[in-house]
Amino acid sequence: TAGTTLSAVGVSSLALIGLFFTVRYALFAWQASERSAIADEKALGLTKRQLAEARDDAEIQSRAYVLTENGTVSRIMDSDGSRYQIHCSLDLKNSGQTPAFDVTLIGVFGWFTREEIEKWTPYASPSAKGVIAPGASNTTNKRFQENYTDIVIGVQELRNKTIWTRGVIRYRDFSDQWWEHGFWYRFKDPLRLCDEGRGKTMDFPMTPHAEGNYLKKINN
Repeated sequence: TAGTTLSAVGVSSLALIGLFFTVRYALFAWQASERSAIADEKALGLTKRQLAEARDDAEIQSRAYVLTENGTVSRIMDSDGSRYQIHCSLDLKNSGQTPAFDVTLIGVFGWFTREEIEKWTPYASPSAKGVIAPGASNTTNKRFQENYTDIVIGVQELRNKTIWTRGVIRYRDFSDQWWEHGFWYRFKDPLRLCDEGRGKTMDFPMTPHAEGNYLKKINN
């Protein structure tokens, strides 16, 4: 009958409307789930990046840092002031929080022209290797001129040269990463060896040469 037909149509329409809302809800739920998954993935990526950055920061803060400081030229006189020696020394300091392993130093100390010292290149690493503890310093000392009876004559004979020290320090940190520190110091005015405190043992600070001082990672 007509009433029955209208009722059937009404039920069918309601069923279709219900199906529409069911599908619509499922679509919204899927989209929400997808957004949540993307957000979780982004959060996971952020967490991984933060963990990697935290690990890198921890390594940077805790690894060994071996650098040179206190480049010094020493004029050492004998007891009666008639003869002298000239020494050059450097302090090797580990300012990091962990030890530096397999530490080697390759360098030169002495009288050089600018051209001579610029041409210097490191030779093969020595077999002897050491360890520098956190916060500790080791001093390297080289005697390169000695037993001059007249220091003025000794300096004037080398008037076209100045006192330089140049070299590299290589070491391994706690994560087995190798590092190289290049150092380059100059004593600009050797005549001070003659003029200041004549007849006495004295120390004179050297000046770091900016072009030659660096710290970098290397492959051993």
